[in-house]
Amino acid sequence: MPIHHRDRLVEAANHFGWTHAADKLKGKEGLAFLLSNLGEKISTEISTNALPSLPLRLKVLLDHDGNLTIEKAITSSVSLDNLYPPCLLDPKVDSAIVKSGMIKQLSEKVVDPSSPVYTIHVSQIYVVAGPHNTYKTTHREDYDNARREKGILDMTELREVILVDYRGQVIEGSLTSVYFFRDGNWVTPALELGGVKGTTRRWALSQGFVSPCPPV
Repeated sequence: MPIHHRDRLVEAANHFGWTHAADKLKGKEGLAFLLSNLGEKISTEISTNALPSLPLRLKVLLDHDGNLTIEKAITSSVSLDNLYPPCLLDPKVDSAIVKSGMIKQLSEKVVDPSSPVYTIHVSQIYVVAGPHNTYKTTHREDYDNARREKGILDMTELREVILVDYRGQVIEGSLTSVYFFRDGNWVTPALELGGVKGTTRRWALSQGFVSPCPPV
């Protein structure tokens, strides 16, 4: 997963002409630089007893000069199987059947059915997506507006809002990549719609769990 994070940052820096910043993260040295900064942040949190019992999400910020800043925020608890699912199941497959061993290859790997269930909203504010969406910059007006519209003010709330364009086509979630089960397969909105080239999206595609769904 860190490689996907690094690649996303490099692509964004290149797009905006931040050549020095992109060069600083390229190759093995660049990945080591990113991991070192992440490790230092985590170590500092632990050593200062500032790490809360609640889970944290870390945000990596890259500036024009190639400097990294790591920000933290409390987030909702998610199981490891939800972060790194071994597969995406057909929604019609009952988890009890899977756990019983009738689908043997998944019997040890099924996502915990007790995982938190989110309430999903659809924003009524149409988004005209651009580079700040695709490359996930700190310009988050579209996402913040959608969350405020639905009254989602706390990062730990089990609620998410989906952003759509003027044609009503789904772009992405305010904090998440989205996947839909269509015609027997999992799909995710195509990048042509302007959504972020997200890290989890890259990972799901690389695992063969999903495929891009062309715009209608």
